Amino acid sequence: MKEICTSPRKMEKDRRFLKIPIIHYKPRNDLRDSIYSSTSIGQQIEGRKIYEPGSFIDWRYEYNRIFKLRKSYFRSSYRRKRVQETFLRWSVLIICSITTALITLFIDYFGSFVHDIRLGICRNAFIRLKITCSKEWSDWGSMLSSSIILRHLLNCAVAITGSLILIFIAYILSSKYVNIARSGISEMKMVISGLVIKGVIGFRMLCSKIVGIFCVIASGLWLGYEGPLVHIACALIGLTIKAFCRLSLEFNNEAIRRELVSTGFAIGIASAFNAPIGGVLLGIEQIQTYFPVDKLMWKSFICTMIDVTILQKLRSFRDLSVPDSFKVDLKNNWLYFEAFLFVLLGVVCGALGVLFNKINIKISLTRNRLSKSNGKYKVLEICIVTMLTVILGYMLAASRYTLNEMLRFLYNDCTNDDDNPLCTADTNYSPWKTLGTLLFLSVEGFLLTAVTYGMSIPGGVLLPSLVIGATIGRLLGVFMEFIQYKLSGTAPFLHCYNEKSYCISAASYAVVGSASFFAAVTNMSVASVVIVSEMTGALNYIIPIMIGVFCARILNNVTLGKSIYELSLMARNEVYLPSALEDDMSISSFSMMTVAQLMILMDETAVIYDDRSLKIEDLLQIPSSKSGHPVLNSRGGEKLIGFISSAQLQHELLKWKDYPTNTVKFTDPFGAEEDSMIANLSSYVTAIEDLFVVNANFNLLTTYEAMDKLKLEEIFICETGTNKFQGIIIKNDLIKLVQSGDKKLRRGFGI
Repeated sequence: MKEICTSPRKMEKDRRFLKIPIIHYKPRNDLRDSIYSSTSIGQQIEGRKIYEPGSFIDWRYEYNRIFKLRKSYFRSSYRRKRVQETFLRWSVLIICSITTALITLFIDYFGSFVHDIRLGICRNAFIRLKITCSKEWSDWGSMLSSSIILRHLLNCAVAITGSLILIFIAYILSSKYVNIARSGISEMKMVISGLVIKGVIGFRMLCSKIVGIFCVIASGLWLGYEGPLVHIACALIGLTIKAFCRLSLEFNNEAIRRELVSTGFAIGIASAFNAPIGGVLLGIEQIQTYFPVDKLMWKSFICTMIDVTILQKLRSFRDLSVPDSFKVDLKNNWLYFEAFLFVLLGVVCGALGVLFNKINIKISLTRNRLSKSNGKYKVLEICIVTMLTVILGYMLAASRYTLNEMLRFLYNDCTNDDDNPLCTADTNYSPWKTLGTLLFLSVEGFLLTAVTYGMSIPGGVLLPSLVIGATIGRLLGVFMEFIQYKLSGTAPFLHCYNEKSYCISAASYAVVGSASFFAAVTNMSVASVVIVSEMTGALNYIIPIMIGVFCARILNNVTLGKSIYELSLMARNEVYLPSALEDDMSISSFSMMTVAQLMILMDETAVIYDDRSLKIEDLLQIPSSKSGHPVLNSRGGEKLIGFISSAQLQHELLKWKDYPTNTVKFTDPFGAEEDSMIANLSSYVTAIEDLFVVNANFNLLTTYEAMDKLKLEEIFICETGTNKFQGIIIKNDLIKLVQSGDKKLRRGFGI
């Protein structure tokens, strides 16, 4: 099915819309043709809509406000104003890009430093990390005891104690500021789509998120910092806009704010993975919003370039060089028969990625149920998971490193002078110890990440998913290296045997595996390929990476069709409407339904009659309604003339609470005289020309597309020709219907 036009003007001329029973949906002419004086700017800003938490902003209304604001200084000072607004926008984005880079450096270095302090100390330089300390590193047990048993017990006890203290700090902060828990990508995805979430952007929340993710990284849990960095970057932009709002009237606009905040997606991902282009593409693949993509791409491109440039210059403690395994060379290439192995790896990682999503959501649903019945469950769960992570990590040397360091080991082939814990010094090539280590590491990471992601602490899933996929890929790569060692003289490896070299690279399989698992978990394709390619510089292996990602993405589409972020939103019953429903054949009956089967009838709706009989005291007694208040012309005619939300109505009525007997009007006919005894709320009513109005025979699948593409929260049903109000459809009811009809969700999770 073709995509619906998002432009109201195009919709009027589109032949498809002439064949479907849309009664009204067009821009108001008075907003396009009037020229406002500069003295009305303040009045326009004061008259803005009020949005309550849990509701969506009115995108068309916000953009119309911007249009009027720009019209107000069109002739005399338009050019100067536009230069000033552009300068302020870029100033906000550049300041936040630099600040995010510095915060990333702080979290990365000091998080790794405290992570290492739990395990030991560098004797010749206290502030050096374990990876840069070489042979001068000493654990706490060796310095306190000579007994081997007592030394291991002391090391384990210190590591567990340190991790528990750090996690308790993160948990306390998450309990006080609920919005810092979890990743932050799901929450910011909803905010940018137009949802109003209280407290998701604030200074105290920002500081708590930074401290919280620092503690989580230092504790050694299987969580990444890419999701929190996205939240931190978006919060920084939001706070900077708030600080500069006196300098720019456009910064008071909810749509403009979300345009700028959306850049935080790219900045956060670029900071975490050193992948500027990958950050831009991930933002494009994840964000669902009203404004066009080109507004996101250019700003994100510049901001990620600035961010990554600063990180590359200042992140001296990280090895950012391209591994020799991936340097572009005519002799350094993959063998053609390996394509079948890359397909196999993509299928395996895809299946495991889908299984990971299912296990994680099942655990999340169980956690939500147990948390409601037992308030102490969260604390108990965090303690058990933390202790289990430290104990399992202590059993294997390779899992005592941070996730960034593990990924570096997995992405590099073994050399003779290598200190890689995944390599062996055995001259008679025996892979069984390495295979056992990788198998243990992959199972440990898979299960611990599935349990840990979603707990009441900050943390992301992207970095762990890369590590898990890399361990699975390297497992196959090490086995293939062993096959080549044993069969080096046979036909498949004859070219390598003649040149006295090994063509099989275990690291290349790790790269393909990490991208494949990443794609299966996030249901992303292009961003997965580009992020991994930028991280490794594996230009020769772009085709194998694409093969693995293709197989993994196909498996996700067939079995789930959704990313872990979408599934987590649905598991928490958030107001999330998945896109591209027309491509999902699991809800085939949906296309046969009409809006009459879902609409809330007029008798069940809190309608308001604009017949000048209502008084302030009458309206104050009207209960708040999630569906808002359709405004009708009279009790007899019941003709729809507009709509006002409950939050907006209550906010305006409070200004008139001292005059309870005054009457209220919701329309202001042209030429009508003003009366100080009448509360005029017409400027807060969305006129019928700005509403999406259809008749009862309108197809429900098309209604879904309209709500998704145009970011509507309500659709109104009226009789054709008379505009007699019949009912209303709200987004929440449509979401419940979609989820109840999704066989994949019911079969997999019971959502």
